[in-house]
Amino acid sequence: MTAQTALYRLYDADDRLLYIGITKNLEQRWTGHRHSATSSKWWPDVVRKVIEWHPSQEAADAAETAAIETEEPLHNRAKLPYGRWPDRTPLSPELDWKTHLEDPYSKQAARILAAEIKSGAIQPGDVMPSAKDLHNRFGLSAGTCGEVLRSMATEGLIHQRARGGRYYCSQPGEVTPFIPEPKLKPPTGREVATQLQAVSVDGIPVEAVERRRRNRRWPRKVLGAHLQMRPYSQDPVASQPHVNIELGPNEVVELDADGLATFVEQLEAQCAALRQLQGQLEQAKRRRPAA
Repeated sequence: MTAQTALYRLYDADDRLLYIGITKNLEQRWTGHRHSATSSKWWPDVVRKVIEWHPSQEAADAAETAAIETEEPLHNRAKLPYGRWPDRTPLSPELDWKTHLEDPYSKQAARILAAEIKSGAIQPGDVMPSAKDLHNRFGLSAGTCGEVLRSMATEGLIHQRARGGRYYCSQPGEVTPFIPEPKLKPPTGREVATQLQAVSVDGIPVEAVERRRRNRRWPRKVLGAHLQMRPYSQDPVASQPHVNIELGPNEVVELDADGLATFVEQLEAQCAALRQLQGQLEQAKRRRPAA
């Protein structure tokens, strides 16, 4: 069995209709109005409540819709036609708000502007109204006004001279949409490595190292060396094979064959000195008395 649903009207001391609503639990609905962020502002003004019961929620919903459209309560927003919202920019009389479902507002506004272009009221080369201008004229939202301009640009009636700039009226039959030039992205390290899979220098496979990063998840290396070449570089010197020596997280040197030979000699001398220090450390450790 369908529960009965109440249709209620709330009035203030001047007998002005504040709100119309439906509910199955009046006390719970009153509590909701009392603590709501919106209705709590006008709830203290309520001095009279008129309640009528309907056999089902569907019947009460239909009666609520008809009452809101005809009686125009002050604080209802749902089911109230857009053009009759008291705190919003009203729709222009140029638009027919009664047929907006079959003929959207954006198409109506676009037809009005297209007629002005055809009649000569807007000349080729003239700056078209901005989205804010269309909002002030027609009362449409910013998104709908942007849709109006984009649809007219698609038809070739207006065009932009730069991305995000103002729209201008086009010449009759002229279609000049703004098409930005595509930006060419440099190849990534993985793409270059794929291109170099079959490349080798003197039989040694070449590794393409591009923007090598270090973070906490990667083990820190004392020294890293990579044979590298950049065939995509326009610099003939950079295109030659070389060795990248990673001395630290932010220090990388590029060496040719002669430079690498000198570097290896220096490393061998430093390793010999380190082995000598290691021997001295072992002797000092053996001479130290046990605790």
